[in-house]
Amino acid sequence: MTIGIAAFGEGAARAVREGVRAAEVIGRGDVGGFAVLSVLDRAGHHRQVSCQRGGVRALGPCAGMEEARVAAIISSGPDRPEPLGQFLVGAGQVGLVTGHRLPNRAGPDGVPLNRAVLDRMARGVPVAEAVGAVMAAAPEADAGLIAVAAGGAVAWANSERVARRRDLGHASEIAEGRGFALLCNSLHAPPGVEVAEVVSQVIAARLMGREGRYALAPVAGGVPVTGGGADRVVLGARGEVAEVTVAEPRPATGTRPVTVIASGAPVWERGRRVGVVLSDVDARIAEGRIGLDGGAEEAMVWCRDPGGDAR
Repeated sequence: MTIGIAAFGEGAARAVREGVRAAEVIGRGDVGGFAVLSVLDRAGHHRQVSCQRGGVRALGPCAGMEEARVAAIISSGPDRPEPLGQFLVGAGQVGLVTGHRLPNRAGPDGVPLNRAVLDRMARGVPVAEAVGAVMAAAPEADAGLIAVAAGGAVAWANSERVARRRDLGHASEIAEGRGFALLCNSLHAPPGVEVAEVVSQVIAARLMGREGRYALAPVAGGVPVTGGGADRVVLGARGEVAEVTVAEPRPATGTRPVTVIASGAPVWERGRRVGVVLSDVDARIAEGRIGLDGGAEEAMVWCRDPGGDAR
């Protein structure tokens, strides 16, 4: 399994990070291990960070990330061959190339497929033409590629071999000077939920400024937890989890994590019920508040459905 996302537009880096985080939360499979994030900063320079374990939460700061208008990410299970940058290549003033399966697989000329696309882009070949030519020459390569150009264009393609798989996910959108594409495989979600759909709507919310059916809500340490009544999650002004009520009269406390937010709990915002939680959040409860080891932020995926039938 791998998931790859590329985006351009205001907030591109945050959008691709949040997209992979949504996949980690809602998806089941080889996820939450290695991750590589690349951006082209405001000056057009290529910047990259990576980690072998822990997924996007373990990624260190990336210089120029907040201002970057071009970004790409790739993630899968842990402990992949070094250097991790071989799975996501980039060049300043040119663009970035990510993908899924094995985007670094050597093509018929011995050049890694992602590098071959980037080399064509560096010579001025349009991004869609570059991706199409490289993938057409390697129909049985176990790879899918996504390329994003420094000027703001994105293109993707799966090899014929990958296209025959029955476990693929894909989404893309381009509108008004911003856009994204994602490819994934072997990621599974609760019944009735498609990982690619969840991820794409989380990306679009950040990149396009549009609410979708699915949303990602950060969960920070210190959020108050109240026992009794019924399960309930209240969102704050920025879409974050601000309050939690659990049906148990006396929620378990101590050093061991418990399910603080349960799948199926109703979600409330500004005094009205707006949806339902799709993913459990496990954490310690200490002195009536969520406690997260090391201060690492958690997250939950929820579904906008005021009627309550959103499972």
